[in-house]
Amino acid sequence: ALLTLSVIVLTLMQVDAGSHKSRPVKKAILLVAFGTSQKSARVSFDNIQKITEKKFPGVEIRWSYTAAFIRRKLAREGIKTDSPLLALSKLSDDGYTNVVVQSLHTIPGAEFDDMREIVEKFKEGDGSFDKIVIGMPMLSCYKNLMKAVDGMLAEVPKNVLMELHEQVSKNPKARDVVNDLLAEEGVFGSNKLTLSEGMD
Repeated sequence: ALLTLSVIVLTLMQVDAGSHKSRPVKKAILLVAFGTSQKSARVSFDNIQKITEKKFPGVEIRWSYTAAFIRRKLAREGIKTDSPLLALSKLSDDGYTNVVVQSLHTIPGAEFDDMREIVEKFKEGDGSFDKIVIGMPMLSCYKNLMKAVDGMLAEVPKNVLMELHEQVSKNPKARDVVNDLLAEEGVFGSNKLTLSEGMD
């Protein structure tokens, strides 16, 4: 489901062809994830790469990890990964004009907030790009949150304590929406959801 929704967002956020007249249009997609140091988990990223390449043939696709500790760990293993700031700077240096920055985060939490601030700086900057837009995380709208809650409740047995990790965000928290949805479903009589807040 995550892979499918990510590609749908990418399709909807496809960049326009219009750009500054003085230079040719060069399109790129920057896929931004929290990151992983586990080889088994990288298979999912490889699948996203393949799906995106198939959907957008000829478009440059690059990656960025928002988690600094993941980048440092991978660097010790000889694997180079870029922060969103460095990845966008490289795209600008390489002459790309129109860029989609697609978040692969699950919710619009702290890591997404930081990424969005970086993108806004490029929008307000020296014209590095003719156009740069952001694709939102999967659980950034009520409809998708509702689907996630329904799927979770279908798999979780009754009389269990569920705890979800939540990133501290500058935006209204997904926790409140999820708890409201669970309350509407009458969950709290048999299931109880608690969320722990964690700093990065």
